[in-house]
Amino acid sequence: MIHRRRLLKTAALGAGLAPFHLSLLSEARARMKIVEIEEHEVVAPYHDYNAETLFRYHGLSLQRRVIYVVRTDTGLEGYGESGGPLRKGRFKDYLGSDPFDWMADTGNLPMNMAVYDLMGKFLGLPAWKLLGPKVRSWIPVAAWTVSVAPPGFKIHYDFNEDSNFEAVYPVLRELEKFPVAGRIEDPIRSEDRGGYRLLREKCSIPILIHHGPHDVFMRDGLCDGFMGGHAPVGHAMKLSAMAESTNTPFMLQQTGGIINQAFLAHEVAVFPMAVLDHVNGCHLWKEQVTREDMPVVGGSVALPEGPGLGISLDREKLKRLAQAPRPRQTRFLVRTRYEDGLSIYFRFDPDLPGANVRFLNPPGFGQRYSGFGPDVPGPVPGYANPVVSDFWDETGSAEFEAMWERTAEGPVWEQSGKP
Repeated sequence: MIHRRRLLKTAALGAGLAPFHLSLLSEARARMKIVEIEEHEVVAPYHDYNAETLFRYHGLSLQRRVIYVVRTDTGLEGYGESGGPLRKGRFKDYLGSDPFDWMADTGNLPMNMAVYDLMGKFLGLPAWKLLGPKVRSWIPVAAWTVSVAPPGFKIHYDFNEDSNFEAVYPVLRELEKFPVAGRIEDPIRSEDRGGYRLLREKCSIPILIHHGPHDVFMRDGLCDGFMGGHAPVGHAMKLSAMAESTNTPFMLQQTGGIINQAFLAHEVAVFPMAVLDHVNGCHLWKEQVTREDMPVVGGSVALPEGPGLGISLDREKLKRLAQAPRPRQTRFLVRTRYEDGLSIYFRFDPDLPGANVRFLNPPGFGQRYSGFGPDVPGPVPGYANPVVSDFWDETGSAEFEAMWERTAEGPVWEQSGKP
């Protein structure tokens, strides 16, 4: 007689991407049911080299994450994670269901991680075997940072889809002179298809699309590649199929720690055109909640071995990071200084709703991003403006303390040192 789990495993190995036989799925459903979802908000410390800059730029919105422990009536646990803050009961619809009911789900990336971890553990298979034939065992990854990069890196510039061809093309011509320039993401608004066509003809730096319609851009040859941002596994599979049909390279972007990176690795292991460096933010954290690490070797991480995601949870680390005190901002000002002598100073709280330091901009920009901050004087927004922005924190100095008091009601500006 063949043990039921071995039977399921044998069927999965032989089927590849083919659907499981209905009777096997029936047996799986009869034996496994999600009975509990633990939710733990953690705040892991950043690495020292850019911890202060990241915290001032993003506040707790980036540093908070939620770890999900999904438990079944078989005693198996599956792990997922998302960006914080914690919202209790967010995934209550999964309670009482079978993890196999959520294959190729297009709804929730954090639960994708957990259910594929559970299905793989149940069958004794790595998660990638539930997605397709493996095409690679090493996964190219990218480092995400707001301000710091060591020598030897190529830079992926994100223009955030907020400009036009006439403004951006001269900037790209200048960037072409620097070997560090690696890729350009969303240089102009996605509605301007003609502008993208011109950029591809005239610019030697690869152009990636993120926020535009991927199918249109790939089909019409308007980009050199695309980014799937925080895509649930079902969407990622569709994007992979489109990329393969048009021979277009692509990358995934999703933020988290080792749990997230492990799941991303299982996805990328079976997506033939997922050859660009994938962004996951795993390198940001000084501490992880898993027993395993996934070191970067030559710009890639190894596909984890073992059933499910191939990683295990360290309960002591999870408890410590869940109970860790939330960091608090120290006093600082954002200081923006233009070449013509105009200087602008303002306080910035990254944890306010909608707060983003990029959206405190001169008049005109607010038409696209209304409500994100006050208008201040200055030239028309553009990437070629001669300007330097930094964080100013000389607390205790007479100059800083005086400006701190002046900015209590909003931004303050001076021209050539005169108010």
